[in-house]
Amino acid sequence: MPKRIIHTDRFLADAEAIHGIIIGYSGGLRVGCDHCRAMQRLHDALLQAIIDVTGREAPWIYRSNSGPRDTGSKKPTACA
Repeated sequence: MPKRIIHTDRFLADAEAIHGIIIGYSGGLRVGCDHCRAMQRLHDALLQAIIDVTGREAPWIYRSNSGPRDTGSKKPTACA
């Protein structure tokens, strides 16, 4: 199968739109609940995909020096 070339400008624009959707859904969730952690994992996967495809971080993301967030599995918590 031939390798498909991704147009990075279009990819970044679409990824930024997806980022906005994820952030929009995350805004109403209680920090630490299962859904919030799931949305964070989805967001982290999107950011990694951007690096994998373009070779650089998303230009609209500001990274602090506070270290990685813990989004691993924990005891389920209610989201309401």
